[in-house]
Amino acid sequence: MTVIAVAVPVKAAEPGTVQVVVEIDRGASQLVVPTLTRRLVAIELGDLDVPPAPGLDPPPEHRSLFVRLVGQDELTVRVELWELGEALGAREISFGEGTSEQLRARRIALVAAALGREAAMARRREASYLAEQARLEADAQRAWAASPPDLRTALIAGVRGVVVGTGGLVLGGPRLEGSLRLAAGATLGLGLTSLTGSVPTLAGSPAAEWNELSLAPGWAARFGERARISFAFEVAAATARLLRVRSMDGIEGQSTSWTSRASGRADLELELGRRGSLSLGAAAGMILRPLPVIDRNGNHEEVGGGWLGLDVGWVLDPRRRRATPPPSATEGVAPAAVARGSPTDLPPDSATGSPPPPKWKHPARLPVGLPRPIPAGSSGP
Repeated sequence: MTVIAVAVPVKAAEPGTVQVVVEIDRGASQLVVPTLTRRLVAIELGDLDVPPAPGLDPPPEHRSLFVRLVGQDELTVRVELWELGEALGAREISFGEGTSEQLRARRIALVAAALGREAAMARRREASYLAEQARLEADAQRAWAASPPDLRTALIAGVRGVVVGTGGLVLGGPRLEGSLRLAAGATLGLGLTSLTGSVPTLAGSPAAEWNELSLAPGWAARFGERARISFAFEVAAATARLLRVRSMDGIEGQSTSWTSRASGRADLELELGRRGSLSLGAAAGMILRPLPVIDRNGNHEEVGGGWLGLDVGWVLDPRRRRATPPPSATEGVAPAAVARGSPTDLPPDSATGSPPPPKWKHPARLPVGLPRPIPAGSSGP
């Protein structure tokens, strides 16, 4: 097979310009005038803006469109459009015996221009599709990064002030709590508190020490963009020591005993930085095991009753936002594959010179409107 290939610049050879290469085999050269056909094809394609294939970064500075003319029989020519081994489309034109050479060249040029327009529209649609997919993926990444992980830990350090009964016990001191937090909202806190104070209702206002271990299952929810509110049921076991008392729990000379409490708690966290939040909380409950004591004046009293507490602290929650990149928003949607090959070589399974059909990696990714080869036997415009 003899092939005549001529490169015809559409514009001056500058970066970003496109050249038209017209290849005419022996069978097609007997039906058309090569010089006239090349000139008309270059004129028609020169008026088109065929963008480069989406996804090429950077796009090639110099591009070539290959128009291949293959003689099918005595009066039929197959027009194929290629770029960089990608089959952009193909059509067949059947001529009558009396069709002039000028009209044949003109029809071939019009078919080449039609293929170019279809390829340009398909590539613009694909570029728009890829841009939309990139936007959706960026939105998904931002939403993923803004959402908390499924399970994370937080550490709360602060101070607590407590009043027990009607001023019978006043305490204050540091508090430390670790918290497990689920993305669904459930929380579980484990805390240590060491409080000191006094018992104003006892003679001499003896000093008091209170050390407790608490467990607080609860539920939390976002409240606006930078706030979080949580509710928990807190139970605690504690040791209490009252100095300068004659007895505790009915044992002469004893000043230390154990007790327990239960309370409901509400906390508000205000995000003030990337890794920390200010925590404000309040608790109300009861002492479950009151402490019977005898003060130094011999008065019998019972330390217990209601429990009212206020908390202020700083929350270290470094994983409240996801630190790892999310899976791609377009995972499972592969980029469109293209038919690759040489614009001058016949595929092994074809005796007519048809380019191989496109092989798509994923059927759902097939761009709408991609030009396809016309079956043999049909005629062009």
